[in-house]
Amino acid sequence: MEWLFVGRVIDVHQHDNSLDVLLVYDGSRLTGVPVLSPMMTTSSGVADLHEPEGNEWESEGSRTRDAFAVLARTAGGGYLVIGFLPPQVTEIAFDRRNFRVERHASDVYRTTDDAGNTEYAHPSGTFLRIAEQPEHEDLTGKDFDGLWKITRNKNRRVWLAATVANSAGVQATLRISPDGDVSLDHVGALTVRTAGKSTLHVDTGGNVSLSHSGNLGIDTAGNATWNVDGSMTINAPTVTINGVVSIHGGGLTHNSKNVGDTHAHSGVLGGPSNTGAPV
Repeated sequence: MEWLFVGRVIDVHQHDNSLDVLLVYDGSRLTGVPVLSPMMTTSSGVADLHEPEGNEWESEGSRTRDAFAVLARTAGGGYLVIGFLPPQVTEIAFDRRNFRVERHASDVYRTTDDAGNTEYAHPSGTFLRIAEQPEHEDLTGKDFDGLWKITRNKNRRVWLAATVANSAGVQATLRISPDGDVSLDHVGALTVRTAGKSTLHVDTGGNVSLSHSGNLGIDTAGNATWNVDGSMTINAPTVTINGVVSIHGGGLTHNSKNVGDTHAHSGVLGGPSNTGAPV
């Protein structure tokens, strides 16, 4: 007596982890067949059943996603789904040594290759990658049957976010919006160290605000230049400059009085003599 059977998946019941299956060998219709899980308890485990999409009892199969279950018959005459038979033609079969791909029905997928390069990709184009090369690996048509193609959820506008929290609440949040806005909010210290030659380039069309309750120091071994198209204001009780000060162009005022190279003194008679030293 046979104990293993193959059936085409007709429907999925997520609420109880079961399937409706049409047996291939005799056309028997089985409903609510339990599916074995890698692990499942009353409060933990793995639940991951993909809908076959438009697969009716009388149809020849789904045009977008077919699934074939392997069933075992129990001693009591019932059935259990113990796994799935890979279709002869599928998008996720790759002729690559030690290549792992896990693709969800939403077209979110992750891969790991023989060199340890790993990637988690969203169909919108957003991805996280730990690899020898930083660029996204496009798998379109690179499977054995040349069918791989991402079609679902490509127009989703997704965020990338990371949050650290403890018993006192959220401590740090990093968010990157679909429009490229980046925000970092945290309650602790921020430290950036680099031992190499680094370049910091900030090009913004908006405002830049820097607030700090302690001391702020900027040290450079080379030159420093500030280019300001508008006005520049420094508010401080005392400003100290150690070194030579040169002013080219424009005027120099103190309390609204011109003290630049074109200033004039009142009460001074014209002639070749100079005024005395400041007192």
